[in-house]
Amino acid sequence: MTRTILPVPARLLLLGIGACTSETQESGRTADVPDLNIHWSEVIPTVATVDWDSTLADGFIEFSADGATWRRIAASPGEEGQWEAVVVGMRSSATYLLRVGGSEEGEETVSAPIEATTGAAPPSLPELLVVADAVTNDPGLLGLGLIGTTNWGVFVDADGQIVWWYPNPYDGRLTTRIVPSRDGRSVYMNVARSLDAESLDDFAILQVAWDGTLLATIETSVHHHDFLELPSGELAWLSDESRDVDGEPVHGDTVVVRSADGTQRILWNAWDAYDYADFAPQHDFVHANALQFDEPTGTLWIGLRNANQLLQLDPDRGTVLKRVFGMRSDYPLTVGSKPDGQHNFTVLPGGLLIHDNQDSTDLPSRLVEYTLSGDPGHAEQVWEYTSPEAYDVIGLGDAIRLSTGESLAIWSSAGVIDRVGADGVLTSSFAAGLGTAFGYGAWIDELQPALATN
Repeated sequence: MTRTILPVPARLLLLGIGACTSETQESGRTADVPDLNIHWSEVIPTVATVDWDSTLADGFIEFSADGATWRRIAASPGEEGQWEAVVVGMRSSATYLLRVGGSEEGEETVSAPIEATTGAAPPSLPELLVVADAVTNDPGLLGLGLIGTTNWGVFVDADGQIVWWYPNPYDGRLTTRIVPSRDGRSVYMNVARSLDAESLDDFAILQVAWDGTLLATIETSVHHHDFLELPSGELAWLSDESRDVDGEPVHGDTVVVRSADGTQRILWNAWDAYDYADFAPQHDFVHANALQFDEPTGTLWIGLRNANQLLQLDPDRGTVLKRVFGMRSDYPLTVGSKPDGQHNFTVLPGGLLIHDNQDSTDLPSRLVEYTLSGDPGHAEQVWEYTSPEAYDVIGLGDAIRLSTGESLAIWSSAGVIDRVGADGVLTSSFAAGLGTAFGYGAWIDELQPALATN
């Protein structure tokens, strides 16, 4: 790592501030603030590990591109009197203001800012093109796989600018999912290691520290499409279980859970949940393609493309709690149209937001929202969004509801992401260059990265 030492006066007048405001006023309080040490990652030079000495409690660091809007990251205590933090969210080849602070006797204080400049992005990293007005002052980041001649896991800010990246180190042409770990210390990436037309995609899950250090390569056998981290810290992923039916191989799907000690168990199996005769002669009879964990209910959801169905599962026993759409649905649709060949989705309070590819129709792909009433009960379509460009998404696709009430439509194979309001009005959009598509997305309202060693 490249180390930069930026001197800050040993006795520095500290200013009382709000959490994310540019307005400051003198508090009359002084404190010792020694040198601020910035260690730039050599792999991802937008990432800085920063340490400093301070007697203040509740240490933090903030960064700003303009001195008006500040992003705060909590620091971790090191040795006595020392604080350290990893800063993620800055763009490449850009100059930022950094300042550190903490609290004493209930009063929050912050140092005067210093300047720091990030390094350049690698030339092979694709650029994203903003094609509609950008959103400003939104601290959220979008984890995203870039799929093309080169493949990356990236985090993109709300203005469509890449702030973190890590390449797929294998020959595969897919990076379908990238998410921060629940403890904030690392990133998980779902990558294909090969795309052999004669066999299943060979996937692995990479665990990468924020500074670009590869921490682990997690073997996942015949894993495909999607994965997630459970609240327990276990990893769950979709996997294939092929069986011979009348002399022909048929692909079924399972949900596999991996414990911290590396042991794996099958949580759910399509062969147990369905009768293949209801799907014959399909050779990929349910085609599981998406996993989501619903925090409020503590349940796991799985999307089944060829069954046109979503299931709610008990995450400990794998039992089916609810079936939505498809056969034996607990929620018959009373208003609107059902999804057809759907991919990823967001579980909402009392409903679902789904990326509906509308595979077997001539209709364009859409985002569609349903309410689920009763238990069991019925489903109603209450909202949908189709791009004016009428994208026909032939692979992947995602639908994410933001805390603002807006939605992200990830038109994966088209390489376009739209941010749209509840009124259906497009608020921003960005696109990948020619030959690059998107994987699934993971939106983080306010990233709080932590050091991998703490």
